[in-house]
Amino acid sequence: MELDDSELLARVITGDEAAWRCFFRRFRGLVAACVLKTGGRSGLRLSAEEMSDISQATWLRMVDRDFHRLRMYRPDANASVATWVGIIASSCTRDYLRRLRRERVESGVELELLSVESKEPSAAERLELIEEGLELERRVASLSARDREFVELYFRCGLAPAEVAEKMGISVRSVYTKTYKITAKLSSEPETSRPVSSTS
Repeated sequence: MELDDSELLARVITGDEAAWRCFFRRFRGLVAACVLKTGGRSGLRLSAEEMSDISQATWLRMVDRDFHRLRMYRPDANASVATWVGIIASSCTRDYLRRLRRERVESGVELELLSVESKEPSAAERLELIEEGLELERRVASLSARDREFVELYFRCGLAPAEVAEKMGISVRSVYTKTYKITAKLSSEPETSRPVSSTS
């Protein structure tokens, strides 16, 4: 019987290697999506290699100090395990972007301002990250049933494109197309309501 996210996490932090491999497969797509979203909102152009580096750094951060950050998850905090993983990925991406900006800036004043970096997010940053994670979950919930199935198979379960294509009865090319479209939907800025102009 497949474990739910909380049960799987409980086994991960005990050092269960099989549970960790399952945890990685289940959430690697989500980590990649959060890195993509946070990086895209930064205004900095990240290469595929940099995106990969951030994802790897995120996974290393999760296992660092005996799964310290994963142990910080509290099921009674109104956030799912997926949201917490997204918070870690977003926080790690922001740290990377701070370092990248610091390397790119030339002004001494700007350098001094950007060099102030905390390893742990502040209370305000943590709240913002939680809100972003909840917003991501809301966006997933607003997708069609077919797209939610795709998100579950590709992003949550971490199935290979060929496996997703077989399970959903679509071509591998369609898998890549849907990946791009769904990622764009989940990463876009929320739409603001516009007043409807009245016509006489």
